Amino acid sequence: METNQHAFTIFKKMSNRIIMGVAFIAAGVIMVSHNAGAISNYWYNIFISWQMLLILIGIMQLVARRYTSAVLLILIGGFFILPIIGNFNASLFQLNWPNILILIGVIILFHLFKPRKKEAQHCYNTKESFGTSTSENGFVKINDVFTSSKLIVLDPVFKGAQIRCSFAGTILDLRRTKLEDKETYIEIDCDFGGINILVPENWKIKTQMNTFVGSCDDKRFTDMTVIDAEHTLFIRGKLSFGGIELR
Repeated sequence: METNQHAFTIFKKMSNRIIMGVAFIAAGVIMVSHNAGAISNYWYNIFISWQMLLILIGIMQLVARRYTSAVLLILIGGFFILPIIGNFNASLFQLNWPNILILIGVIILFHLFKPRKKEAQHCYNTKESFGTSTSENGFVKINDVFTSSKLIVLDPVFKGAQIRCSFAGTILDLRRTKLEDKETYIEIDCDFGGINILVPENWKIKTQMNTFVGSCDDKRFTDMTVIDAEHTLFIRGKLSFGGIELR
């Protein structure tokens, strides 16, 4: 089972690198062809645009099985690329542009002024990590921006985590560790991203997410499981245009 998961992680990373490499090559070819007059401004404006970049990132998220963020990115990119592709009423897009700018500004300010959680202490080093994830003494820090990572916590006790995920995919595996404190916290700041948290079936989990256009779902099968009532894992923070799954 672990071999299959590791192979799938490698496959996702290779697939995303292939997609990104092909995208850069295609963008270069399109620019050269446009300068030579072989490609019209119509097609150039479609393929060399921020809308197409969002769609590309969405495809990469789709390969990584981050379905919520993938669909959102593809829909947003597709929505704003429609006026370029065909003759659509431009007033709809002109009215929505200020709203999009206000939303981006609110997200930036919220992230800038939000209080920071004091880091936990008294932990043990992990033995295995992937991507940009790190674990020190049972406390996990993940900062994924336009990338993906997987971290398997092997410390005897899990002390908490801080996860920053933006245009990215993150996997945190907690099935080899345990909770010791009565309350343990995972702080999440996720924009246009997807997070999978793998946890034991008997853990008691409470979610306290501030969500805007996103979802946080517990997909564990716990009907026949005796839940550990002495320890609680709190998952809190903010989520916009993304998804969190507990498995």
